[in-house]
Amino acid sequence: MWDRTAGRVVHVAVGGGGLVLVGHFAAFTYITTLVTGLGGLASSAIPAVLLVLGVTGGVGVAVSGLAADRFPRAALIFASALVALGLGLLLLGNRQPAVFLTGMVVWGLAIGAFPPILQARVLRLSSPSFRPLAGSIVVTVLNLGDAAGATLGGITLGQGNDVLVLSALVAATAGTLALTLDRRTDAADVIAPDNQENELAGVADHALTREAR
Repeated sequence: MWDRTAGRVVHVAVGGGGLVLVGHFAAFTYITTLVTGLGGLASSAIPAVLLVLGVTGGVGVAVSGLAADRFPRAALIFASALVALGLGLLLLGNRQPAVFLTGMVVWGLAIGAFPPILQARVLRLSSPSFRPLAGSIVVTVLNLGDAAGATLGGITLGQGNDVLVLSALVAATAGTLALTLDRRTDAADVIAPDNQENELAGVADHALTREAR
């Protein structure tokens, strides 16, 4: 049921999280092109780079639960800022493999943690009656972020790899700024509902499936 908590949920999930995911998927969709064209690495390095991104993403997922429980608002802003930082390092790593790979590590950690933390934050902000719909909003945002990000990447790729990553960085940075506008955590946000674990597991599985694709 749509209630007074809906506006804040939409702001965090769509206005903030959605933009961060658009930035992520804009770059991730064309990652093989970025590895060779921007990072200056050989095509034979692509599997290793993807492995690095996957392993660091797994680490991000592992730490996301504790971070979301202890610092609901700050963890979300920090994870989104790390996504932007990782993308920024990719941009700075133009033909500088060490900088580029550092960006991959930061990006992987951040995007592994971001979706579960986003889901946890949204569920904390929503009322019990709105919580089922709030969870579905996050899943929808993940799907739309995938589609919109891929579209953005496809449009900007023709202008060059650096333009593609710059557009992704702008989207992720805008999302991070939107999340900082969410007002401070209040007492109602501190304790997660008992039934939150199953909902978090579902969205985490969904996010990992999208990443693996």
